[in-house]
Amino acid sequence: MKFLLAFLLTFSAFGAQNAFNADGTVKTTHKKYLIVKNSASGALTVGEFVAPDLTDDNGAAVDFVYQTSARAICMIVDTTCAVGALCKCQTYGFTDVAYFDASVSSATAGGPGFANTAGSVAVESSIAASEYPVGIFLDASSATGAVQFFITLGGGE
Repeated sequence: MKFLLAFLLTFSAFGAQNAFNADGTVKTTHKKYLIVKNSASGALTVGEFVAPDLTDDNGAAVDFVYQTSARAICMIVDTTCAVGALCKCQTYGFTDVAYFDASVSSATAGGPGFANTAGSVAVESSIAASEYPVGIFLDASSATGAVQFFITLGGGE
């Protein structure tokens, strides 16, 4: 019985980590998600960072970052998240769909990314009072659009 318990504890401790193929290539990467409810006035799109809805403060409702002036808590990963829908929202790990706003400055690989008031990822030089760090750029980019990014927000499973 002790052996079985030790085996299960060991297995579960490693169950949520990156997985590799026999040749060392990446098979899967560890990611964390929340299920959230869109309480915004419009659809949320893939790659958009969202904030808690402070008027419907139930812990599950999210809104546009600029509507709440609250810190981003996750990034929408469903293709479209309609108003009132339950949607998957990533809080941790690799993504290649974070939407980068290059209108102010280019991203540097390894540099921090911040959620701007449009819900896009921006670089440090474009930080305003309502923008918060959300992760790290994995590649340099000077073009607006989807980028490879590592999200470092708390929470999720």
